[in-house]
Amino acid sequence: MIKILILVQSSDNYTFKEIRQAQIDTWDSIKVKGVSTYYYLTTKYELMHYDFKKTLDSVWNLDWDIIFRTSASTYVRKDRLREWVDKNYKPMMYEGVLGGTHVSGVGIIMTRDIADLVRNGLKNKEHLSEDIAISEVLIKHGIKPTESTFKR
Repeated sequence: MIKILILVQSSDNYTFKEIRQAQIDTWDSIKVKGVSTYYYLTTKYELMHYDFKKTLDSVWNLDWDIIFRTSASTYVRKDRLREWVDKNYKPMMYEGVLGGTHVSGVGIIMTRDIADLVRNGLKNKEHLSEDIAISEVLIKHGIKPTESTFKR
């Protein structure tokens, strides 16, 4: 079975604490085989990409094959994600809602091989946007994003 890790990005301010708790109490309280969730915090908007890199480093030794990276404002149907991954999984996946040359941060789907390129390519320097920083790393490796058919 393909193991899915949902990474939920948020900040530590009061509003996001409430939103994160609502996620834990609602959609994340529903157990789906092979799907787990990891919540992480960002420190500063211009360093969100580096916080994502540090999170990838933190979860690297966990048992997962594919990541669905989203934000605290997203409601995820884990059962639909499970079904979608089972039908669509392939190596070197970098998918989501396209925003030009990148996948929007609202829902980035990447396989472990792609995540490895990202975690080794993101640097601790300020950047305008996390999703664009990720895309820039992957473009250097000849990887272009694909519009995903997964709807959260």
